[in-house]
Amino acid sequence: FGAVITGLDLNNFTEEIVAQLEKAIWEHKLLIIKGQHDLKPKRSWELLRALDPEMIIEDDDTLINLFHPHQWFRVPDAGLFYFIGKGPQDDPRYGKPGLDMGDASLSHYYSVPLSDEDFEAGRTRFHVWYMNGFYWRHGISKCTILRPIKFPTEGLDKQTVEWADGSGMTMEVQPGRQAFLDVEQLYDMLSDEEKRMADHSWADYNYWPFENLKDCHYAPNGLGVVTEGREQPEEELLKLGGASKDWQKRYPLVWVNPVTGKKSFQCMHHLVRRLYIRNGPDETPKIIDDLGEVRKFLDKIQSRIIKPEHIWVGPEEEHDLVIFGSYGLLHSNIDYPASWGKKSVHQAFMATSKPPAGPVPIPDISKE
Repeated sequence: FGAVITGLDLNNFTEEIVAQLEKAIWEHKLLIIKGQHDLKPKRSWELLRALDPEMIIEDDDTLINLFHPHQWFRVPDAGLFYFIGKGPQDDPRYGKPGLDMGDASLSHYYSVPLSDEDFEAGRTRFHVWYMNGFYWRHGISKCTILRPIKFPTEGLDKQTVEWADGSGMTMEVQPGRQAFLDVEQLYDMLSDEEKRMADHSWADYNYWPFENLKDCHYAPNGLGVVTEGREQPEEELLKLGGASKDWQKRYPLVWVNPVTGKKSFQCMHHLVRRLYIRNGPDETPKIIDDLGEVRKFLDKIQSRIIKPEHIWVGPEEEHDLVIFGSYGLLHSNIDYPASWGKKSVHQAFMATSKPPAGPVPIPDISKE
């Protein structure tokens, strides 16, 4: 997956360029647009909106509630772009004076602890494999724009990501980058029987997913949540923010790319509440409601793609703009020590009004 674009001035994008970029996102899943040092933050936001005219725009208060307990710091004059990073965000052109994001450590999420000494020596973990979206009240994003302004440069040049799951797998990465993998490739790895099952099955997602998981630990390889009973009670979640059960999202396990027609096994492992499994259109689904069993089921399928040879980590250079679609990829943050220097990244995505379509419609089982 992925394509590199050079010689493009995004400050002066046109409708034709937007159409070409949109087509390329569907076809390649991820684009690296080189050398965007002079891109105005406002134009980044205008580009994202042009790529998805059906984007759902919310105000800051709603976004803060949907993201809670995660932080939300807006980039000045950049629409709904927000900062990802560590330390002072004081770049004179692309920062926010007075904003210091501190350490922003991910260590409290790890189910297999990593000592401070090992972390400083360059050992790290994947955070969690996911795709951007809200998965509650509003749904998935069509695409995300990620713009690295500053990568850490005061520590080691490389880190070693450890799977820490007994497999012994590791991979070297540059600090401050994102990891990506291809779930279209994952679908191709399935057996014919698994493909038939996946084509006809679907998932319900958690209430207030980010709030629900705030006390949970993630699997050491980043694939989902460890089942420890640390999720928030559903009845308590429904008391938050005027919540309604109608806000819960239900998506197919397989998403069909509307341009290429290719299929992806696209499921946010850590956000799934229950599964509906069937092997054909006329079969009554088996409902898997126990969270431990839900996670075992998804582990069996998704773990096969989480191997070093299937993962790309980047971008390599600052101001290489990355645009990635939601249908065919998962991505993960990779933490690094704050002592290695500051990181500043601008990122934006918003929910799109079009939900993902599967190979077959999800039936209304409430009428059965």
